[in-house]
Amino acid sequence: MPSETSAARRPVIVRALLDTQIVVRGLLGLRRSACALVFEALADGRFTAIVSSYILAELRAVLTLPKLRAPYGLTDDQVAELLDGYGR
Repeated sequence: MPSETSAARRPVIVRALLDTQIVVRGLLGLRRSACALVFEALADGRFTAIVSSYILAELRAVLTLPKLRAPYGLTDDQVAELLDGYGR
């Protein structure tokens, strides 16, 4: 049985599955929002995002919607870059 001291030294690894809207808002850099705070924590390594090919496909579908692309001027290359950065 492990002692309390060995358990206390073991780092806690937090993994999270983020909702698509949280990820989209975080990827688009909407500042001063709860989504931005979540992405700051992710960038700081306070948790690891769970990412799969299904999640990336859903994000690609959302990021390529005309109603989202037009206001942000997103190109195919920018969408690919955002997804590549998130998928790492």
